[in-house]
Amino acid sequence: MLQKKLVKRLKARYDTKMDGNEWMKVSSGGIPLCRIKYNGQFLSNADQNISDEYRSKIADIQDEISTVRKYVGLCEHAPQMQAADVSDYRQLAAFGDTVLAATYSEKNGFMFCTWKQNADGDSVFRGDYSPNYEYVKELQNNYNRKERQITLSRRSIRWNRFDLCRSKTALFSLLWGKKCGFCAKPRKKQLRNRQVYAII
Repeated sequence: MLQKKLVKRLKARYDTKMDGNEWMKVSSGGIPLCRIKYNGQFLSNADQNISDEYRSKIADIQDEISTVRKYVGLCEHAPQMQAADVSDYRQLAAFGDTVLAATYSEKNGFMFCTWKQNADGDSVFRGDYSPNYEYVKELQNNYNRKERQITLSRRSIRWNRFDLCRSKTALFSLLWGKKCGFCAKPRKKQLRNRQVYAII
């Protein structure tokens, strides 16, 4: 699965070819860059005289391997979606009511999607589909940032309301206490005289 996905991601930039030992050879302009095993094992060109351009390409391939290995591993261990219509998808991550999911087929490879889901998780809507993991991951990050901003805004509103209520209560207590004459003496004096006063 990992090699097949890598072939699709690399074929536009590099030449790929399978050998008889389950290794995938990757080259560029006739220069061998690396070999990749089905489990992600990586062997790069050990030539010390290779140019910086080709070293950069090897680093690029390593980044691709890291990305593919990440979501392939997530898919293998992720739970299936509960919604009946998308039960062939596996839930990779969730934040609030937004979920990131993926499915795999031999014909089409990976397909990723972000959805909004209801509280029970048995219904999804507003899906964004793409075979590009980075694209849907960025969509999810954008959703997450918006959710955090909304949450922080709601907390700010709640605190502002609390402060307003607290200020109104304090003002009412102060005015009521002055009207009744309960604010005339300090606490110690109140206790000495054994009289009951409203303490603000």
